[in-house]
Amino acid sequence: MVPHVCCMLYPYNPQDYNALLQIKKAFNNAKHLTSWEPNTDCYQWHHIHCVIVTSKQTESTHSESQLAYAIPSPIPTFLIQLSNLYYLDLAYNHFTGSIPPIFSKFTKLQGLQLSFNKLTGNIPESFGHFVRVVPNLHFTNNKLTGSIPKSFANMNFEIIDFGGNKLVGDASMLFKTNGYSEYGYDIDLSRNMFEFNFSNINFDKDLNSLELSHNNIYGVCRKI
Repeated sequence: MVPHVCCMLYPYNPQDYNALLQIKKAFNNAKHLTSWEPNTDCYQWHHIHCVIVTSKQTESTHSESQLAYAIPSPIPTFLIQLSNLYYLDLAYNHFTGSIPPIFSKFTKLQGLQLSFNKLTGNIPESFGHFVRVVPNLHFTNNKLTGSIPKSFANMNFEIIDFGGNKLVGDASMLFKTNGYSEYGYDIDLSRNMFEFNFSNINFDKDLNSLELSHNNIYGVCRKI
C-alpha cells in the first residue's frame, strides 16, 4: 500500500508545514515518519524530496513526499491547507467515503490519483470548475456511483481514468472536437454502467486513447 503526497512548498510556510504534521498524525505516526518532527526543517524529512526550480521571474521549491502506509478512513479534508499542492497520489489504500469537493480549490493541482481505494458516492460537481490548471483525474477501481457531472463539459482534461466503478448515464460530454492541449487526451470509462448512443459522438485527432469496454454503450463508432 503506497500512498504519495506530492506538493509544492515555499520555504517556511507554516500552513504547509502544519499540514504535513497532520498527515503524519493521520498515518497514525507511522514509524517511517519519525523524522517528521516539529521545529525541524521539513525539507530534511525522510520521504521528502525537494527540487529547486528557477526561472527569470520566479523561484519555487517543489517538495515530493512518498509515504508507505494504508489508512482505512475518509480522505482528510485538512489537505486543503496545502495551498501549493500540485500532485497528490493516494492510490492503493483503503480510503472510504466520498471524494472531497475541496480539491477543485487547488489552483496548481496537476494530477489527482485516487485509484484502487474504496471511495463511494458521486464525483463532485465542482470538479467541472477547476481554475487555471485542469488536473489529470485517476479514480479507477473504486465504488463511485452516479453520473459524470455535466460541468465536465467546461473542462479540457488531458486524462480521465474512471474505469472500474459503478458510474451511469451519458458521458458523451467528455468528447470534444477542440480545446484540448497539444498533447491530446486519454479517456478510460471501462467497467462501469454508462449508457449512451455512440453514434452521436464526433471524435478527432486529439484523442490518444479510449477505453469503453464493459458498459451499456450502443450505436456505431464514427471514423476519427
